[in-house]
Amino acid sequence: MSQLPDFFFRLDAPVDHVQLAAVADFVTEQVPQPRSALVLACVLQLTDTSEGARFWWEYAAVGGQPAAYCLYLHHLALGESETANWWHRQTNDVQPSPQVPE
Repeated sequence: MSQLPDFFFRLDAPVDHVQLAAVADFVTEQVPQPRSALVLACVLQLTDTSEGARFWWEYAAVGGQPAAYCLYLHHLALGESETANWWHRQTNDVQPSPQVPE
């Protein structure tokens, strides 16, 4: 069995010296708010980048209903009715999901 180099065991050393506030500032500067993520997802969908759109819709879904409805439509378009119905239930829409003709 090979031995790991010494630096491998010191990889967490920089983390010990980082202030939590600095990490929080970095993360919040790099990650968009859910509303912005919703807009980004819609733009990605318009440019035929549906997987990227799905990622940002899922991220934005924690912030509100429009993203959940977009995910409902996205999965419905892919023929994934079970997943689509789950996302539909996450919206405030009180009507049952429309039936897709087969």
